[in-house]
Amino acid sequence: YILQKKLTVLLVTMHPPSTGTGATGGGSQTQPKDSKPTLAGSNKKVRKRLEVVKLDRNGFKDSIIQGLSTAGDNSGLAQYLIDTGGKLNYRTYNDVLLDILIVGGVLGQGGTIQQGTTERCVFALIDDFNIIKDFSNVFVQIVRRYKYLEKLWEDEMKKILKFIHRFDEGQRSKLSKITALFLSNQLMSGSILNNLYTTDILVKEGHSLTFITKVFQSWLREKDIQHVSMVLRRGQLDDKLDRFFPASKCTPEELQKHFLENDLQALADFQRIQVTNIHKKDLKAKLDEIMSQDTPNFEELEEVSREAQNNLVDSDICWTLWRSIIPASGLKWKEEQIAEYVLTQLEIYAGILQKFTQTGKSQLIFLIKLQDFCYDNIEFMNLFHKIILLLYMNDVIVEEAVLKWFYEVHIDKGKSIFLENMKRMVDWLETADEDSASDTENVD
Repeated sequence: YILQKKLTVLLVTMHPPSTGTGATGGGSQTQPKDSKPTLAGSNKKVRKRLEVVKLDRNGFKDSIIQGLSTAGDNSGLAQYLIDTGGKLNYRTYNDVLLDILIVGGVLGQGGTIQQGTTERCVFALIDDFNIIKDFSNVFVQIVRRYKYLEKLWEDEMKKILKFIHRFDEGQRSKLSKITALFLSNQLMSGSILNNLYTTDILVKEGHSLTFITKVFQSWLREKDIQHVSMVLRRGQLDDKLDRFFPASKCTPEELQKHFLENDLQALADFQRIQVTNIHKKDLKAKLDEIMSQDTPNFEELEEVSREAQNNLVDSDICWTLWRSIIPASGLKWKEEQIAEYVLTQLEIYAGILQKFTQTGKSQLIFLIKLQDFCYDNIEFMNLFHKIILLLYMNDVIVEEAVLKWFYEVHIDKGKSIFLENMKRMVDWLETADEDSASDTENVD
């Protein structure tokens, strides 16, 4: 009996009974330790998504046009299109949407408008700037909601502008206004204008020039020339305005005449500055090439500068010379070494600078640019008064110009330092005898 009990205990130890509900067990199944209790009968909520309606291009067009007819005013129109964007595929058919809102239908091959159109579009509006401006807010609100349309619509707008010769005069006029509003609102970049000068037929027949002129007239009505120039620069169009003109009219003189005749004075001034910058860049490249030689040719330097007088005023030539003679970006020395280099260079080349500072105006412009230069290049700040003295001693600038700069025309950049350093020289100019050579040594 005792032996039987021991065997039973041994068997139980080796094969413990199952705690789960088995074929023979009747106990309840225990839950895993990590499981969390749940409420019986609860349903897990799943977020509802808008069901996207799958349509082809024609189906998308018909759906949009049908909705536009009952959308109400411009605010209602914008709200309808924002709401519809959650159901229809704007990303795939963005071109169809923009075509409908601008020309009233879908643009086909060659710029023809396919059948199935709407009156809720730019082309159907009265050709009035304020009316078109109010309608442009629809585009702004849609892009604000669907940001991806901004880049996609840019590409489609380029295609629309490529076919301006297919539209009538009234349609082109309205299109120019909405284009200007897109640019002024920065809804699109200046690159949308590229096809106007890259499509030969538009340039040759004068369509590009007429259209771009109207765009600028509307654009400058909304924004100043600083905004216009910024957008043009970002779109790499600031130096390409002449490309919108037919070959027979793309000279600087013709551009100036055209802009002035169309009340675009600000654009005429901007274009003149652009042409000047091109000439200055060309002169700088030629001067740098001469200065890169082991022994720069003094006569060649002067000859190139003289030739530039055909396109540039003396003050521009003088400052371009200075930038080639004193290349600030390449001077990585200590201040004493820079001072020695600069003063030595001026001793050598002051004679050339002097030939382009013959008027009081050119001298004052040179002094102002020199102040700006020394402020932007900190290693030159304590050299400013020494440079001015050396320029004065070599007749590059005269006493009257120095005094006028000191009392009247200096700029704010670093003026407290520059005026303090210049005070000793100014006092000397005002009190010393012009023929006194001994006083000159005490100024430095």
